[in-house]
Formats: sequence, structure tokens, C-alpha cells
Amino acid sequence: MFKELFSNSCKRVTAINYYSSGTKSVFSFGDINGFFNVFVLFFFNVHIYNKCSHIHYISQLESYAICGVYCRKMVLATLPQPPRQTFSKKIFESPVNQEFFTCVEYSPLYKALVTGGSDGFLRVWLPNNTSFNCNLGSVGNSKQIQSSKK
Repeated sequence: MFKELFSNSCKRVTAINYYSSGTKSVFSFGDINGFFNVFVLFFFNVHIYNKCSHIHYISQLESYAICGVYCRKMVLATLPQPPRQTFSKKIFESPVNQEFFTCVEYSPLYKALVTGGSDGFLRVWLPNNTSFNCNLGSVGNSKQIQSSKK
């Protein structure tokens, strides 16, 4: 939608305004046809890890799946619904000395998260149950899975 809006309006923009308070930004513009267009963005700063290695937005869950650089945890952070102002977080953890989380994807068909790990295994997780996972086995070799995309 954003691309379509700008591809049709860019040559006809007559006024632009931007405002930011540090937690909210508002970008607006007017066009030659008298339309006023507004984009409101809210900023959230949530401490998850010292370093994030993989971030994936899952629109079906209105959540972000975030893997830490050490691959031992994954957080599913759900976007707040007004009037709430904070993320809800679910933490998925590997057993001690194992690293299950190098990448993550969501399967709408099975309504499950699929993670790749540093041990070369794929695992399936239910978004509402942080303790359940199903090990799908190795993907061709025992090397770390760095991406779930081909």
C-alpha cells in the first residue's frame, strides 16, 4: 500500500510534515487533489538480548520472533493492542549447552513456528506453548542452519 500510494502521489505532493516525540512519529503530506495523508508510527524499545541475530515479523501472529546471537533463546514479542502500550513476550529456551535458535519461520498451514539450530536440526514449536517442541531431524548435514529460506 505504501509503495502504491507514493507511486501515484509523489509527483503531486504539495506539502509535507514530519513530527516525532521519541515514542511516536507522524508523517503527513498533502497532494494537488486536496487529499491529506497521514502515517502514524509508534516506537517500542524492548530489551530482549545483548545482541539479536535474527528478527522475523509474523503478520498472522502480529508478533516478532527474535533469536539471540548465542542461539539459546527465542522470544516471540506480540505487538500491543490499544490501549495497551507494552509488548507481551514468550520465551522459548534450549536445554543447557544446546543452541536451537539460529533462524525462525512461521507455517500458517500448521500454525507453528519452525526453527533452525546450530546443531543442524529443524524444530517445530507451538506459539502458545513455550515448552513443547518437535524435533524434525537433521537437514542433510549437521552444520548450523543459518536461514530457513532457500
